[in-house]
Amino acid sequence: MRQAPLNERPTCRHCGDVIGSYEPMIVVSDDQVYATSILAARGDETLPCHHYHEACYTQLPKPGAEE
Repeated sequence: MRQAPLNERPTCRHCGDVIGSYEPMIVVSDDQVYATSILAARGDETLPCHHYHEACYTQLPKPGAEE
């Protein structure tokens, strides 16, 4: 997962707010979904990804879900 440098905080792709170091977050990378935190994910910078607050991610429409 590609992470922001230590001086750059990742933001939630859904709401745009900064994701705090200890907040649960969801990382979506290459169609894989990971539940983690900024501190746990720091240093793993191999793939581009999207970050979401855990609560924001649960609000997103899921593929195949009926509207």
